[in-house]
Amino acid sequence: PLTYTFVNPISFFTPLSWLCFYFWGVEVEKYLGRRHFVAICGVLIMLPVLFTSALYMLGRQGMVSGDYFLIVGLLVAFATLYPDMDYIGGWIPLKWFAFACIACGSLMYFPEHQWGELAQLWLCCGAAWAIATVAATTNVQLQRIMTRDIHPHQSRVKPDTIRLPAAETNGSQETRRSGGPK
Repeated sequence: PLTYTFVNPISFFTPLSWLCFYFWGVEVEKYLGRRHFVAICGVLIMLPVLFTSALYMLGRQGMVSGDYFLIVGLLVAFATLYPDMDYIGGWIPLKWFAFACIACGSLMYFPEHQWGELAQLWLCCGAAWAIATVAATTNVQLQRIMTRDIHPHQSRVKPDTIRLPAAETNGSQETRRSGGPK
């Protein structure tokens, strides 16, 4: 079930999707870290398989092939992390580019009444957005904990260090240990 992403039709868009996977994937991995990037990719690969299996158990036929849902999910994750980044020559923000891509992708499924594929598209987009949002929030909280911004009772200055006023230090901000010589 995991190899379906490598079964793409031969077209101009297949190498383009590989380039998109590389460029967007690198940026998402840089921002979130490898663990969260692998989690996003794993969810985006397994979600269509699980959804199609559930539809099959309900009596609907379906098939999953190609990397479309993976690429769209990475675009949503990338746009979630960098929403106001100028894209396509610097004249469109990334969030609107992602919105236009999802809207066009949705419009592809409407005329043929492919509601299962449409649901997979929106499910993958929602999952990518949720994971990227939670992972980015987690990374920010970890950075705050490491710099001690989250715990106001912890001071950045060591408790036994005294800041001398500028008048006593000839204009410079010096510190000395309390209890030591002047």
